Amino acid sequence: MNAQQQPFDEGDYAQAKRIAYLITGYIRSTLSDQERDELDAWVTASDQNIRLFADLTDKQNASKEFQAFDSINSEAVRQKILVKLIAAL
Repeated sequence: MNAQQQPFDEGDYAQAKRIAYLITGYIRSTLSDQERDELDAWVTASDQNIRLFADLTDKQNASKEFQAFDSINSEAVRQKILVKLIAAL
């Protein structure tokens, strides 16, 4: 962690984990309408969220990062998203 970053608390971790779950569900097309609304609210809450969501869901980017997997490994996807979300907090 660099000197400018603040340590994140459990609330930040829980939020990042929830958003990782929602983004994973978006990628896998498994979100309920309520979950999709929750994700939309998070995405539109800030320009940083918009950029992060676009980066994480870009098909070319995703295919490069996950080409080693024969099928999507939900836990691996969730962990990768979680790491990026925590870094963005």
